[in-house]
Order: sequence, then C-alpha cells, then structure tokens
Amino acid sequence: KNGAYNAGFENISILEIAKRIKKITNTPIKVTFSNDPRSYKVSSEKLLKTGFKPKYDVNFAINEIIKYYKKRKIKKSSYTVKYMKKKGLDKII
Repeated sequence: KNGAYNAGFENISILEIAKRIKKITNTPIKVTFSNDPRSYKVSSEKLLKTGFKPKYDVNFAINEIIKYYKKRKIKKSSYTVKYMKKKGLDKII
C-alpha cells in the first residue's frame, strides 16, 4: 500500500539513548538541559501489519556506530550539512 510507514520500533528518549551509550562505552556522559520541547512517539503498527519484522534495535545501531568510528570510517566532517548535501544524504532524510 501507499503512504508513510514509521520504522521507529523503540520509543525512547534522548536521555535513554545517552544512558545506553554510557553503559556500552563505559564513558562518562554529561547530560545538559535542552530547551527543545519536541517529543516524538511513533507507531510502527502500520508497518508491522505488513508482516515486516525489524532486524536491528537501538543498541545494535550504537554498537555499529562505535565499530565504524574505531575503524576511522566515521569522521567529524560526516555530520555537517555541507558534507551530507555533497553525498546526497540530505535527500534521504
């Protein structure tokens, strides 16, 4: 069927992600206040009804990022808007 499908199977806060990163990396993380009031809760029910089953979770993604960072495959420049546009990544977001 046509339409938008959410593929965010874990509704977790940024604070929870920070806690997971801290636990996985055994690295101190300083949590600071944010004045960003946005809060997102997504439902993947529509996608799951198609029979789709997720293969990965947030912890897998954290570990993948760490792995590629250690292999020096992720550089600080990868996170700039200019870099993303150059690579065409802005079109997939």
